[in-house]
Amino acid sequence: MGDTLVADLAEDMAKTIKSLDETIQFLAEDSSPAIDRKEVILRVQMLAFARTDEARASAAKMMPASAKTVKDYHDWLLANQAWPFKTDPVPSWNKRLSLLTKETNHHAALKKYCDFMNQTEALRADIARAAGELDAAIQQAIDEARGK
Repeated sequence: MGDTLVADLAEDMAKTIKSLDETIQFLAEDSSPAIDRKEVILRVQMLAFARTDEARASAAKMMPASAKTVKDYHDWLLANQAWPFKTDPVPSWNKRLSLLTKETNHHAALKKYCDFMNQTEALRADIARAAGELDAAIQQAIDEARGK
């Protein structure tokens, strides 16, 4: 039995990154209207945060009275929050993958892999949730067009 720990961790991380890259692209291209990948990253974080009591409380205290719609709420959150991920994270994730593949110390490799998975967990969940919601909306539109 060969020593494949680093290769196995790198393969899983590569699959995770590839899947997220494709999902981000789906969200960018199939949103209506289409948006760029940076906007996808900001919006998925905002939409997840917008559902929290913390966001609603912050908006109730600080959002202008002229803002009355859900779009106004979302726009205000986008403009007034410090988001953990501000740009498309895939390029930096690929750099982290490259560092992992070069790692010779198993403990360091496992730490790099676990750090990546832990540090990206919330964003990965937000992306998956947004993709599921967009896919459901697309399927509903298709069913309606078919008269179902």
